[in-house]
Amino acid sequence: MDHLFRDCPVTMEVWIALSFQNIIMDQSMDFVQWITWVLEQLNPCQSCLFCCALWAIWGDRNRRIHEGKVSNGKKIANFTSNYITELTGFEKRKSAKIIKNKRWRHPHREFIKINFDGAYNESQNCSASGIVARDAEGRVLLSYLEIHSEITSAFAAEAIACWKAVQIGVDNGWSLSTPKTKEDMIGCVNHIRKLQEKKKGRRKALKQKENETVQKEKF
Repeated sequence: MDHLFRDCPVTMEVWIALSFQNIIMDQSMDFVQWITWVLEQLNPCQSCLFCCALWAIWGDRNRRIHEGKVSNGKKIANFTSNYITELTGFEKRKSAKIIKNKRWRHPHREFIKINFDGAYNESQNCSASGIVARDAEGRVLLSYLEIHSEITSAFAAEAIACWKAVQIGVDNGWSLSTPKTKEDMIGCVNHIRKLQEKKKGRRKALKQKENETVQKEKF
């Protein structure tokens, strides 16, 4: 891992092409320390480019091993830059369609708000639940992440995340505003299904953009 992302000549060519040559100067840190240090030095845009480059380098390594395809550092760097450009353009077009920005809303003074989300990996049948609890001033009281195995659907992933959020609220002694009628429960289920469809649409759009970028790179 350390050799692939730091010492490999092709990788070093990638970092130089992306103007990240300073991040390979210090060889005294181990891989985890190095990743942490690099992200502390970069601004958000640079961090995005850096992480995308890591992904591209890993993908190139897989193609080299499994398909026998070899790329040089400049080609990987160009792919990374083009991918970020495409992704940024897609996000700008998407943002232009949003009439009103959705922001996190503070709960009432006496309430604690628990936000949750679930991510699903269909190929591995696993999911992740992410949960954050904040008070009325927006201060984070609790954050939680858990990986679940043997999950059969994206809907199940969202439902598990919802259940974990409720469980955390109960464990902390917070009085919860929960569905009280059949209609309320149906509303919760429909809300989870809508979240699932939105995520599915985003994944499909990003996958399409990724394929378009790969096709352009081939030509």
